[in-house]
Amino acid sequence: VVRISNVTVNRNRARGFLLQSQDVMVEDCTITNPTGVGIFVTTDVAYWYESGPGKNVIIRNNTIDNANNHLIMEGAINVKCGHDKGGTDYPAGVHRNILIEGNTIRNTSQSAIYACSTDGIQITGNIIDLCSQEPVLPNGKHAIFLKNCSKAYVHDNDIQHTDLDIGHENCKF
Repeated sequence: VVRISNVTVNRNRARGFLLQSQDVMVEDCTITNPTGVGIFVTTDVAYWYESGPGKNVIIRNNTIDNANNHLIMEGAINVKCGHDKGGTDYPAGVHRNILIEGNTIRNTSQSAIYACSTDGIQITGNIIDLCSQEPVLPNGKHAIFLKNCSKAYVHDNDIQHTDLDIGHENCKF
């Protein structure tokens, strides 16, 4: 079990946290001004083959501010199947049991939360403000975007100052 709590990350190159494991909890952390993603759950199934998928991952009660505005990726919290561009076209079930709850995400150019290829994802009670400010990726116009997910539950998120709230492609709710 990996637990990261009450950690502050400021002005980190690339990302706040890179999670490539199972049974992980990130809670009560503050991530400000990373050049890329705030929290990145990923596996590499296409190039390096160096890590397994995310399973039983909890991302709860964190604050992410001004993330993903320089090294542009899909979301400030990002769940996908590759470190770089791509990694978004795999079927549901690569990642399993992901909970994204009670986070505050502000000031991002793309989506606040992006997840793909996940079986069992819950996104609840998050506060999202001023995301999708300069979207350049197809999903970037949505505060929350899901692709190729099954057993998805997205409810009770407070989305402010964003034109499109929730988008999805090939998902089962």
